[in-house]
Amino acid sequence: MKRQLSFSILALLAATAAASSGPTQTAQESPYASILFARANIDPRTGQALQSSLFRINPAGGTVVQLTPAIANPEYDEGRWSPSGSSIVYAHYGPAYPQLSIVDRQGGSKRRITWGDYPHKQPAWGPLGSIAFVIDRDTGQGNPYEEGCLSVVAASGGAQHDLFCPPFRSDLRTVLYTSTPQWSADGKSIYIVVSALQAGLDPTFLDERIYRVNATTGASAKITEQKLDNHVSIAPDGNHVVFAGAPITVVDLRTGARKTLAATGDDVRYSKDGCRIAFVQRNSPINTQFFGTVFVMNADGSDVRRAITRPDPSARYAIADWSPDGSRLLVNKAVNDQVNDQMLQIVNLTTHTATTLTRGSASEGAWYEP
Repeated sequence: MKRQLSFSILALLAATAAASSGPTQTAQESPYASILFARANIDPRTGQALQSSLFRINPAGGTVVQLTPAIANPEYDEGRWSPSGSSIVYAHYGPAYPQLSIVDRQGGSKRRITWGDYPHKQPAWGPLGSIAFVIDRDTGQGNPYEEGCLSVVAASGGAQHDLFCPPFRSDLRTVLYTSTPQWSADGKSIYIVVSALQAGLDPTFLDERIYRVNATTGASAKITEQKLDNHVSIAPDGNHVVFAGAPITVVDLRTGARKTLAATGDDVRYSKDGCRIAFVQRNSPINTQFFGTVFVMNADGSDVRRAITRPDPSARYAIADWSPDGSRLLVNKAVNDQVNDQMLQIVNLTTHTATTLTRGSASEGAWYEP
């Protein structure tokens, strides 16, 4: 029941290498706008990834800029842009524990910023310059690599320390997953989702706890706990959270009130202004990383409509990110359930058409515009 990530490590390594032509640049598209994605070279005989790297491309298409070197059999965790868009932070999985590094938007030499044992992963660059991330350390509460603690580090590489570790619960198993940290707009708070199975031999539910953590002191408050589906999206203002499922459910984090929406779906994602929700409906019982039809609706559940009028019937889609103005979606597309052949597509929500941007896969936070 581990949470399925639209930008999972497997998806990163599975993305194929050749680039295709993207949409024509418009007058509104900033030349500094960029989409961060991963791409792998695939062995045609085995279908396995030979080399993988991180890249960027303008949302209008054009030149693909390689940001990290192509190294045999690496795994790149999801990366995030700095507030200025001048750099990215990412986790690199090698023979040792994953660590965080920073690289310039033009590529070049990386600069490592975290140290120590245990996996360091899922970075998120805050608006005031600090970087929050998850570290899977052994807190003595159970399985040593399933205790996802929230930590922070300065972009310079100093002041690395833990802020918060999920408290032990005798009625729950060891933490399965701690979400990528989500910063508040003022940089004072960090939101995380902590997922754990019910204790016992035959767990019947997944427990989702959402915490708000003070980015300076580490003081935490559990703002909701729900036993719902395992895909969650927190609104940018931190006031609401949407849970995937049948039906999709929205919880007001200020009052605790729950509202079930008329829609059913997975892979839910709030737009960057919190006004709309994108989701997909699964039509493949085989591959649970990818889904079928892409939908969008208002945050209150009204005006549900297909994002793509004529989707590829042989394709499966996963939502990567929203454009900052909410007019477009970035999706990962896999054809015939083949995660080894992903394409990045931009969905125009006015024309309800999808245009291939390049080969690769992306995640939430991939789309940067100044």
